[in-house]
Amino acid sequence: MRRYDPPLQPGARAFTIVHFVAVLVGATALLWYSSEWPLTMLAAASVAVLGVLWLIGAVMQGRLTPGRALLVEAGTALLLAAAVAAGGLQVG
Repeated sequence: MRRYDPPLQPGARAFTIVHFVAVLVGATALLWYSSEWPLTMLAAASVAVLGVLWLIGAVMQGRLTPGRALLVEAGTALLLAAAVAAGGLQVG
């Protein structure tokens, strides 16, 4: 049986390491403050953690380049900021 295990490019490796550390910090904060945050904020943070994990997997499998993954993250962050500014999510 032949294994599919392509080598990870240096840029993809750096993206993966940085984002995995960020996911660990984000998940820790999510669990630490889960009793204090409103449900909408918990849901948004949980979706963000899952989204970053999906992006890490996509970059590691070569489905997305690190640059394109950063564009997806930036667009998602802008949408989340717009939702907060419009009052769709209550922070605090």
